[in-house]
Amino acid sequence: MKNIIVLVILIFSMSRADGQTPDLVLLKVEAFISNGKYSEAVNECTNALKMIPDYRLYLKRGEAYLEAGDITMAKNDFLSANSLERASGDLGLAQVAARSGNSKQAVDLLEKHMKSDFKIREKDLMLDKYLAAIEDSYEWKNFLKKSWYTELEQGVSEIEYLLREGKIDEATETFSYLSSVYNEKPEVDYLAGLIDLQKGNFEGAVNKLCISVSEGYTTYNAWISYIIALHGNQSYSTSFEVIKEAIINFPDNAELYIYLAEAKRRSGDRNGALKELQFYLELYPDNQDVIDLAGKVAYERKNYSEALKYYSLNIEKDPGNADHYNARANVYLVTRSWEFALSDYSMALDLDPYNADTYYNKGLSMVEKGEIEGACHDFRQSLRLGNKKASSMINRYCIK
Repeated sequence: MKNIIVLVILIFSMSRADGQTPDLVLLKVEAFISNGKYSEAVNECTNALKMIPDYRLYLKRGEAYLEAGDITMAKNDFLSANSLERASGDLGLAQVAARSGNSKQAVDLLEKHMKSDFKIREKDLMLDKYLAAIEDSYEWKNFLKKSWYTELEQGVSEIEYLLREGKIDEATETFSYLSSVYNEKPEVDYLAGLIDLQKGNFEGAVNKLCISVSEGYTTYNAWISYIIALHGNQSYSTSFEVIKEAIINFPDNAELYIYLAEAKRRSGDRNGALKELQFYLELYPDNQDVIDLAGKVAYERKNYSEALKYYSLNIEKDPGNADHYNARANVYLVTRSWEFALSDYSMALDLDPYNADTYYNKGLSMVEKGEIEGACHDFRQSLRLGNKKASSMINRYCIK
């Protein structure tokens, strides 16, 4: 009891001292590793571990060391993780052994890992870049001959793959067999929800994925599919609560904050949505899709200067993307900055000369500047490319 009280005090102190909970540290460290900032990841974990021992922090620091090539320090951290949570570090130790070229030790450790609660998914096992170093060894080939995954686990992987490839009929056929054999398993509800999601039946997907998660199939794929289904069904208030629970279960996955921002945005809380996106961008500042979404939210808040800031940032990061120029030009259009709008629409057309909407909007800018002849050219181009709205503008300005 005394140890539990001390642990709670440590967690509370850490959170109050610098706003850093272990979950927040894991989120930041994952971002550092993804961005190749391994020394920053190590330092972040080291500082956190001074406050509280958490096996997940040892695993993340071990991963950072391994990515940086320091296999000795990585091994020490995976061993430390094992001392706090049995078998949690065995996969990391297997990766260290494989990285060192010791295929026998790697497979021995991997077999221990496969019998634990931390067992890696089959797809991730086959794509693991460190284990790939021993794929030509006798030990690895012998390892693959053994049945490490149940028929149901293999079925889940197969159906996920088939749906990613758009092969709904084949996925449905495989599901029909699995559901007849494993009808009471939550994995079956998960797969039924995935198939409904692929078909656009969001309500059905929500119901089945909710059952799957509530009955214990709590993989990240299940949670994120449930959230996507809720958004497709426009159930944003429910999604908000589900996302918060998913963040607790998967604290190092920043993707969840994008969905949280979208849930807030769709619920009308655009200030809250922008805060979530800004938080994400602190971790992943180069994500152009999120920068674009932040610009869209700022635009919807009528904070046009903020929107221009985000869209200009995307242009700076990727000056060859016509969408970025169009997005910024649309802000200039609504703020009556015709010259700037024309410049951006023109640049967008240089990059994408077959965009009907760009021609249409450029024509609107030229009308406002009084350049009717040029506007009529753009409206006709827009109509020729399929924008029927341009017809009324042609009738209004271009037929004498």
